Amino acid sequence: MISVILPVYNGEKFISDAINSKLKQTHENFELIIVNDCSTDSTLEIISEFALQDSRIKIITNPINKKLPASLNIGHQNASGDYITWTSDDNLYKPNAFEECLHHLQNSNSHIVYTDFDLINDNGTVLKRRTLSEPEYLVNGNCVGASFLYKREVYETLKGYNEDLFLVEDYDFWLRALITFKFKYVPESLYFYRSHGDSLSSQIGNNEKKNNLWKENLTRMYDGFLSNFTNKHEFFSSLFTKQLTHQPILLSELLQNKKDFVSLVQNIVRNDLLNKGNIKKVLKEKLLQLLISNPQKGSTFKFSIFIVINFWRQLKKNDIKTLIKYNFFK
Repeated sequence: MISVILPVYNGEKFISDAINSKLKQTHENFELIIVNDCSTDSTLEIISEFALQDSRIKIITNPINKKLPASLNIGHQNASGDYITWTSDDNLYKPNAFEECLHHLQNSNSHIVYTDFDLINDNGTVLKRRTLSEPEYLVNGNCVGASFLYKREVYETLKGYNEDLFLVEDYDFWLRALITFKFKYVPESLYFYRSHGDSLSSQIGNNEKKNNLWKENLTRMYDGFLSNFTNKHEFFSSLFTKQLTHQPILLSELLQNKKDFVSLVQNIVRNDLLNKGNIKKVLKEKLLQLLISNPQKGSTFKFSIFIVINFWRQLKKNDIKTLIKYNFFK
């Protein structure tokens, strides 16, 4: 059985479509646990009607607004499925999503499976397909996305979602899982992710307070992850956050810590669950992005030499062109 956790706060606009997309699944052995996070609109009335019609739907109402990570933990703690996923009140599953994800999870040595998804607007019109990346790219950003399924043991081993890391709770969960569990990426679109002004993603971009909290929690998240691989985790967590959030970075600072960066790479690639070539490729791309966005006079050439010495096997033709361009023509 699959347990589907659906946290919702004031989701009256899209919640009916979200629930219906689950009730239309070709794999029917699931339970839908809706965690109503103290909604003040008509959400409770809507989901209660669905629960009366289908015994697979369970409703838990928080007495106070506890935010997403706490609601996720509450839902998981009440789940009885062998496999678990969670979703948002504004997103939709394609009819074969559960069946396909379960097939890939049961027929591989993986613990977590994730897939591509289609981006839709308020009206449900498909805007484009989001093609994701192999799991090693988690080091460079949250590449798991919104369509996934994992074994119950993943949640239990990781002891749930970190309730102190609101806005990055999912990314933190995947990074912690990357150390211990095997991921499988399925390049098939099984989900609709809705882009609209009220979503948390939009609020991060438009709300200064939420944006600052997002950056702060990103740094804390990276610090926890990188502490498994380096004593300089505070420096590198700040570096990774700045790069992901497009903040200025001095190349000279990284050059001063270049030996520690090499050590960090070596320690990460020792993880047998990861593709070593992909990890080095991802970190090479991270350095090239720093070069492109922050070329410094007096540091660019030394930085480029550092990339060539440590990542020459991963360099492609376009990478060489980039190095030449930012050393001689910029």
